Amino acid sequence: MGMDSDIRVLIADDTALYRKILSMAVEKVDGTKVVATASDGILALETLKRQPADLVLLDVCMPRMDGLDALKEIGKLYPGVAVVMLSGVTTADADTTVEALQSGALEFIPKPKSRSIEESMEQLRQELVRIVRLVRVRRSVTAITSRSILFPPKEPPPEHRHVPLPEGRPPVFPSPVVPPSASVAPVAPVARKVVSFDPDRSLVVIGVSTGGPNALNRLFSLMPKKIGCPILVVQHMPAFFTASLATFISKKTGLLVKEGADGEALRNDTVYIAPGGRHMVLEREGLGFNTTYRLRLNDDPPVNSCRPSVDVLFNSVAEHYQGGIISVIMTGMGEDGTAGVERIRRRGNCISLAQNEATCVVYGMPRSVAEKGLVDEVIPLDGIAPRISELLSQRKGN
Repeated sequence: MGMDSDIRVLIADDTALYRKILSMAVEKVDGTKVVATASDGILALETLKRQPADLVLLDVCMPRMDGLDALKEIGKLYPGVAVVMLSGVTTADADTTVEALQSGALEFIPKPKSRSIEESMEQLRQELVRIVRLVRVRRSVTAITSRSILFPPKEPPPEHRHVPLPEGRPPVFPSPVVPPSASVAPVAPVARKVVSFDPDRSLVVIGVSTGGPNALNRLFSLMPKKIGCPILVVQHMPAFFTASLATFISKKTGLLVKEGADGEALRNDTVYIAPGGRHMVLEREGLGFNTTYRLRLNDDPPVNSCRPSVDVLFNSVAEHYQGGIISVIMTGMGEDGTAGVERIRRRGNCISLAQNEATCVVYGMPRSVAEKGLVDEVIPLDGIAPRISELLSQRKGN
């Protein structure tokens, strides 16, 4: 199948009307076609045996075999097929959807609340445009990976580089390094001042999107329970889902992970995830030893088509936080976070990390900051938590 051919879609949902609405929405997206529909997970698996598909739209709740079990079977039998979950907006649906994202689902689409078929179809069409773009990106990466296996480079690119630190010396960071690949030209190191990062009063800020739930769970599973500073996270998600994500990660990792609340004072060893559908910003109260940092939530317009937005959080951190900042940009589509990282770097006393291409579901957000020369270190997913811990271990009290 050529890379430019139509995306073949299988729809699995137990409601006939919703299958019809989804089918109409898919047909309105250029470069897609519905090849089959199914009313439950068992029928979806049986259909895939005789009708290949590139994308399966899979309802979370179905009789006989629900979406989560069907997802796991599709992953075993058809690993090249992208699966996107169709989720309601109840807490139970959100919990199951987050588990599905941890189990290999590419993304999810919240079911529209509108009673109008036309409005529902248009909302789904807009979501599907984004999903199809993701599937095409994945297809391109797969093709490039296959070519690199057939024609491997003579020397594998470096994935993680940092300067060893002599005992008693503050960290010093090199110019940006981006691993070259067939999908993006190598980014030349950008000349910049060598900066020092003060780990004794510090904050970690993380921006992530597509592939984020699984990546965050992996990152925090490798993080020590007592990291000694707060961590602020923006994960692109709608309302309901970020609360489920926080609960899921907290149970899996043992860390204190929660949704940020308006007016809440930051505490060390706590991970705050921006609530879905709202911007989260940082505010400062007082000076010196009497300084308190609080979270504020707002419903300002989306930035980079996102609410919550990474840029909104990062910009507020750059403006108000007075200590050292570790910024981390992880897997995701688009450029959200690039302007925020740039502003953090302008104020100094910071280091910027980015997830490497090989471990991203979508190498969009990290690529954007790297191409603009805003990255100090490009690191594989499993190396991010150890690197953060290493940086923070330079505290005078340790």
